[in-house]
Amino acid sequence: MTSILREKAGEEVPLIAGMEGPASLASRLLGTYNFLTWIIRRPETVRECLKVTGSICSEYAGILSDAGADAVCIVDGIAGPDMLDPRQFDSLIKPKYERFCRSGKGIKLIHVCGNSTPILEILSKCGFQGISIEEKVTDLRAAKKLVGRKTSLIGNLSSSGIILNGTCEEIKEEAQKCLRDGIDILAPGCGIAPKTPTRNIKALVEARDEYYHLNYASGGHGPFRFAQED
Repeated sequence: MTSILREKAGEEVPLIAGMEGPASLASRLLGTYNFLTWIIRRPETVRECLKVTGSICSEYAGILSDAGADAVCIVDGIAGPDMLDPRQFDSLIKPKYERFCRSGKGIKLIHVCGNSTPILEILSKCGFQGISIEEKVTDLRAAKKLVGRKTSLIGNLSSSGIILNGTCEEIKEEAQKCLRDGIDILAPGCGIAPKTPTRNIKALVEARDEYYHLNYASGGHGPFRFAQED
């Protein structure tokens, strides 16, 4: 499917392929209840499972890249601070992300559901070129300070809120606020909701273009690029 999309989209449109992350995959194999309780009671069992799922994710990312994906984004909601203590995330999940980012070629991105603020600094050290955040991350200036220049922040307009139900003017206003407060790459905070009006998605693109021309048309790199290692 990725190679078909690459052919149909051509080379002008970036192709981002999504996949479940190692923690989410482990929770499906073990069962969510077991995954969450064994992290406390049987951490070595979870660690061994994560070795397998982490390797699978890295291998699959390579396959997607070879098929034409410009970037691969892992979605690992169960690894977020709404579900896991940040200390458990640091010891169990972070090493798998680091290996994922080192593997293969192409841009590596991550999306963590919920308020990911408590783990943003840890995530920024894993090697991802971009971190996608939901609207539950409300203090974007603080979030940007946590990640610094090590990675780009992606997001974070509410997919089920303003993008689905807002007017074009409201979307543009909120989008430009996100950009002013530290978002590097403007995007929905999660998957686009069914029945979202096409005009609302176009308004999001127009807001990006208007902000860029107003602030960056005179030169410079602009805000719309993935972070690169210094």
